[in-house]
Amino acid sequence: MDKHLLAEGAKEVIPFPKKILFSNFSVARIEERKVMIQNYLNRLSALMNLIEYPEACEFLEIESYTKTLLSSLEFEIQEPDSLSPMHMPAPVEELDNNALIFSERKETLKVRELLTKLNNEPLMTAKIVEEFEAYYFEKSISLHKEEVKSFLWGDSKLKGLLYFCGDTKNYIGGNSCMQFFVKLIKFEYNSEEAEKFLEVYSMTDPALIRQMNLGSYVKESTSLDNVGLLSAFYYLWKNTLGITEPEEILEDQQSVGEYKKWLQNKLSGGNCPIRISIRIFVQAVN
Repeated sequence: MDKHLLAEGAKEVIPFPKKILFSNFSVARIEERKVMIQNYLNRLSALMNLIEYPEACEFLEIESYTKTLLSSLEFEIQEPDSLSPMHMPAPVEELDNNALIFSERKETLKVRELLTKLNNEPLMTAKIVEEFEAYYFEKSISLHKEEVKSFLWGDSKLKGLLYFCGDTKNYIGGNSCMQFFVKLIKFEYNSEEAEKFLEVYSMTDPALIRQMNLGSYVKESTSLDNVGLLSAFYYLWKNTLGITEPEEILEDQQSVGEYKKWLQNKLSGGNCPIRISIRIFVQAVN
């Protein structure tokens, strides 16, 4: 890659980190070099479409199917002297030292691949979600907050997971998305990442929440594990937009009635693992 940089005329813009001196392998020095290499890769990716170079794909462990997916996307290649502030590497103290950019990249692309498939293969929604769910929990992948936003909300080109939860025309597929989403926000399933997903969920535009058609799930049953009831509860409990009434997110009075009945039942007694949380929520909104 360094040779390609030289050919592209960017050698002086992105100098390759110097090698560690012989016998100087202290933990601090190794961590410093990791940060330097991450810094180098960040700047390199802003200048070049790395998937065009076999050496880069091999180094970054970009698999063939991922390369095909990336090749179909649009890339904006900038000249070395036109780096904007958003493409400049973050200061060392702002870098996430828990993982290097090339280990996180694969997870980010996996999410992008999931959304691309959901948007382009609606008849395969249930199978697509099943496969990704197995991958997610098997690998225990960790996403940054901005990546979770894209995952749940989508972007200008792709719809996110929450949108597909409300696909009433494809009941099996929509239900698969909803079941997976509830696992993502429940600590019993997603102990390390649930808080992050809950935080993003709490920031979701109410219009998108209504698109989830939670009422159709609420009316299925009133069991503890009803995904519509749980999704509505968590949103009303956690949201940062001041929404407190189920009427604001549920589409009809029947589902609102079922929700209030369920909530009252959990407050009045019974063996309910989330009863304490519900009481805290009710006290807060009252």
